[in-house]
Amino acid sequence: MSSDVEDLVTGGEVAIRPWTADDDYAFVRDAWARSLHAREQYVAVDQATWLAFAYPAIGSLLKRREQETSVLIACDPTATDVIYGFLVVGNRRADDGIWQASVAHYVYVKAPFRGFGIATRLLREVWPLLGEHPVYVSTMPPLPWLQRYRMRYNPFLGLTTTNGLPATKEPT
Repeated sequence: MSSDVEDLVTGGEVAIRPWTADDDYAFVRDAWARSLHAREQYVAVDQATWLAFAYPAIGSLLKRREQETSVLIACDPTATDVIYGFLVVGNRRADDGIWQASVAHYVYVKAPFRGFGIATRLLREVWPLLGEHPVYVSTMPPLPWLQRYRMRYNPFLGLTTTNGLPATKEPT
């Protein structure tokens, strides 16, 4: 067992920080694409097709304006470049002009760090009342999460410029 995993098992802390696109982009895009391709519904997609379509689609979503896409990184609090996982969130402008989290596009935790509540911690950073109000997700979460956290799954949410919810009026 690595020392990072041992620290988490013995109650070690996890830091949550916003991503730095210059430093974290490649890791987030690659981990998202690789882990998504490993899912049952995508394994039949050949590697060439996956590289041609999935990587650009994920990259495009990550490169949206800062207000439209947020990425949170779960990491070692003493070495923030040691990443445990991440959450990609789509935001939209509400009627009052304030940007709000509207959809969880993807949550990922490295295999050795799963089971320690890191994904839930990331989600609660954005949605403190997780489970009390619906959370929209664009990538199928584990089935127990759908009911436990009142998630509403719609695979088309990441494909729209409004992050899946009805567009709101732009301020005049």
